[in-house]
Amino acid sequence: MDNLNLRGQPDPSLVNRHEKWEVDHFSNYMLIKHGYDSAKVRRMLALAPGNLRSREHLEQWIITNWLLYI
Repeated sequence: MDNLNLRGQPDPSLVNRHEKWEVDHFSNYMLIKHGYDSAKVRRMLALAPGNLRSREHLEQWIITNWLLYI
């Protein structure tokens, strides 16, 4: 697990879905970049395939599947 106090910022390439602050950071990024609802992004992260870990792949998966999830 990443320690926010030691790192000071999220991993630039991977999203740890078990770290609340990384999920929050990623969902805020999606809100700013795409206008996506942060709560829905968090729900979709929980449903995304486990083999997707990179920010780039998770972002693309969410964009592709945005309309399929409520």
